[in-house]
Amino acid sequence: MKRFLLASGALAVVAASPALSFNFNFASGTPAQAQAAFITAGNQWSALFNDPITINYNVGTVNSPGGFLAAAGSNSQVISYTNVRNAMIADATSAADIQANSTLAAGSTFSAQSNYFSDIGGSATLGTVNLQFMDINRATAKALGLRPANDPGLDATLTMNIAYSFDYNPNDGIAAGSYDFVGIAAHEIGHALGFVSGVDYVDGLAAGSNTSTQFAWASNLDLFRYSGAGVRNLAAGNAAKYFSIDGGLTTNTILFSNGVSRGDGRQASHWKDGLGIGIMDPTAGQGELLAITANDITAMDVIGFNRTAVPEPFSMVAMGAGLLALARCRRKN
Repeated sequence: MKRFLLASGALAVVAASPALSFNFNFASGTPAQAQAAFITAGNQWSALFNDPITINYNVGTVNSPGGFLAAAGSNSQVISYTNVRNAMIADATSAADIQANSTLAAGSTFSAQSNYFSDIGGSATLGTVNLQFMDINRATAKALGLRPANDPGLDATLTMNIAYSFDYNPNDGIAAGSYDFVGIAAHEIGHALGFVSGVDYVDGLAAGSNTSTQFAWASNLDLFRYSGAGVRNLAAGNAAKYFSIDGGLTTNTILFSNGVSRGDGRQASHWKDGLGIGIMDPTAGQGELLAITANDITAMDVIGFNRTAVPEPFSMVAMGAGLLALARCRRKN
């Protein structure tokens, strides 16, 4: 089966207030149908979250046969764990928020298992890290009130490779042989919102690296990455890691990918491949309709975005999204 790499004028998308809104700055030459599809993808997220913030994206396309399908490059900032934790607690609006926040340690650091850093041996062997600072996407920081809601600076850059055949209208299904442009755009927007993991950084460290753990590399999604009850795990390697908002007590039901180099071949900033967990799955297939699921919504909720009521028809579609792929392609943020 042939596989392809999907790499991880200004126009505003403003939903009914209050709501998450996007300012898409489209590069010159971006096809009109691609612009419309990005707006549709943004509206999908805006319908789910009501944070009164504006997120600024540069959007462009490339034409590179045989290359990646799409890419997202997010701008981030270093914030202390204490400030992130306090902001998450202050921002709590849902039962999931409250449960997730109850698992966050008080104090100036949080602990996790990791590997390959020099101060824990520089090898595959697990060691305990205590992290004082975090690397938080600008969009997430806005949602948490750690950055001005309407800060005009660039939050992320999104790129789609139009060398492939895309279906730009998901309302009537996705044509065989084509990829769901709106769904892939929504996936990349999801990364830029904050569905990212510092485990991808760990996965790229060389054995014997001189890199210390004591700088900002973990995201706040990583606060909910576990390998067992009470065991937060930010290590590179193929052991199962899963999303949990109850301190790891509910095990192995919502799995993460484990890393390109030392894991399962997929970036850690994704759900586990092929399980239909959500739109943040690492692959997309020809003929596959992609949709945001309850798992995606919960993840975004607990990292800082505030949920709105989800209309029942959307909920049913989202929960039914899944395994319609004819051929699958790796997505890299």
